Amino acid sequence: LTKQLERLTEEKAAVMNVVNQLRGNLSGFASSKDALNNALITMANQINDREKQFREIMRKNELIYDETESRKTELNELKNRINLRHKRLVFLQQEIEELERRKENFNQELVFLTELHQKLISQSNDSELMIKNLLDTVGYLRRQTSLPERAQTVTSTSFRKSGEIEREYEELSGRYEDDDKAPGLPAPPEPSFRVQKEEKSPDKNRKYKILIADDNEGSRVLLARFLNDNDFMCGTVADGFEAFEELTKNKYDLILVDLNMPRVNGLEFIERIRRSKQYQEIPIIAVTGFNIEGLREKTLSAGANDIEFKPIQKDILLKKIRNLLTL
Repeated sequence: LTKQLERLTEEKAAVMNVVNQLRGNLSGFASSKDALNNALITMANQINDREKQFREIMRKNELIYDETESRKTELNELKNRINLRHKRLVFLQQEIEELERRKENFNQELVFLTELHQKLISQSNDSELMIKNLLDTVGYLRRQTSLPERAQTVTSTSFRKSGEIEREYEELSGRYEDDDKAPGLPAPPEPSFRVQKEEKSPDKNRKYKILIADDNEGSRVLLARFLNDNDFMCGTVADGFEAFEELTKNKYDLILVDLNMPRVNGLEFIERIRRSKQYQEIPIIAVTGFNIEGLREKTLSAGANDIEFKPIQKDILLKKIRNLLTL
């Protein structure tokens, strides 16, 4: 029993050593667990910091993208403005060339009129001398003979030479007011340079002329056909530049102009028309398919008398035209 008790005591001591070792290992494991938890907490904090940095970078990228898109939009607007300025420059150059051509034509006409004026002065001087000689001859013949045929022959021949000057005939006829007038004086022909006065027909019988400016050929044709059916005469052009040229060639009583046209748009055309004294009084109706806010006020302030939005209501448009033409 004593030996067994000693053996049990030794086994107990051995077990206690094992237990103490296990307790030491558990303490080490607890320390490792705490260190591992601390490491995990540190890694979690680092991950949060990296996530914040990533979000900040994404926000900056979005700002850079928005700024890039804004710059692209500004660049496109600048390109459109440059293209518009270029078109206006080309139009102004064409106008300058047209003005130069007209100036050259005016200079040629001025030279021609100057030469014509000199010729008329020379003919007038020659005619005055001829009339004086004619009067002396007629007076001599009336005193020397009573044959009217001879006087008629002389005067007829002289007037055929100076028949374009009616004033001379009136002076000649005035010399015979108290002398029973010269026998057989022929009536002078009508001067070729006399300007015939244009007789204006009454408004009720007159066909008013309307200029239609629209880059859409189908709209031009349909609108012109409608107005022709309502006793109006129409001319059609495709843009504002052609409209200017047409106004210099023909006279119109009213203008229908589309706002959205190439080369010279409707607003610019209206503003330039109103700056010209020659066309200030022509009524203008603007036509457009864009019914946006402020467009009516902008168009009317540019100088248009009225505006009609597409699709056009023909009865209303016809009423507006007749009101502007006071029909």
